[in-house]
Amino acid sequence: MTAATKSRHPFKLLLAALLTGLQVLLLGLAAFLIVRVVTYGVFWDPDADQSGTWGGPSLLGAWVVHALIGLPGAAGSAWLASRCHRVAGHLRRA
Repeated sequence: MTAATKSRHPFKLLLAALLTGLQVLLLGLAAFLIVRVVTYGVFWDPDADQSGTWGGPSLLGAWVVHALIGLPGAAGSAWLASRCHRVAGHLRRA
């Protein structure tokens, strides 16, 4: 039986579709958070009380703390989306 005539199992195709959906959600969330963080400084209110913000009362400190949290999260999301893509491709070919 050749690869062209081999029938694909519907469960594998459904699982591949779910993994692709998870990949889209991960990348969409990462893109939303990146855009939100980049544009957040435009809407920063310097007169507001920033004593409770992460990184202290300075804007630079808050950006540094958020970057230290966000960069590993973005890298992890990209890695997980890459794994989902690889597994979904394998399931579609199988």
